[in-house]
Amino acid sequence: MRTSEIIVRLGILILLGGYLFFKHLQRLRSRARNTKDFSHLLGKTLDTAALQPRLQQIRNDYSAGLHPPPHAANFRPNLVGCARKMLRNLPYFRDRKSEQEPQFRVG
Repeated sequence: MRTSEIIVRLGILILLGGYLFFKHLQRLRSRARNTKDFSHLLGKTLDTAALQPRLQQIRNDYSAGLHPPPHAANFRPNLVGCARKMLRNLPYFRDRKSEQEPQFRVG
């Protein structure tokens, strides 16, 4: 290896090391900014009297703590309507009219 190749490789190595060190410092600074300060809570107590009735209700009936999904009331009718629209737009049904449906005779 020539001396110029060694100098170029060392320069690239120094640049990459400096970049990694810079990124490491950025990460440390962002973590220091994002840590929450809980010093205002030291020496203070949490009043759980307001939580006791709810905790007792959940201890007696675990399903009371679960919330139904917001779409539970209208989910099935909307699903049927969506399926109907999807089937109506299929090429097989798109050109058919309700008069062309077969009529069944009884007797």
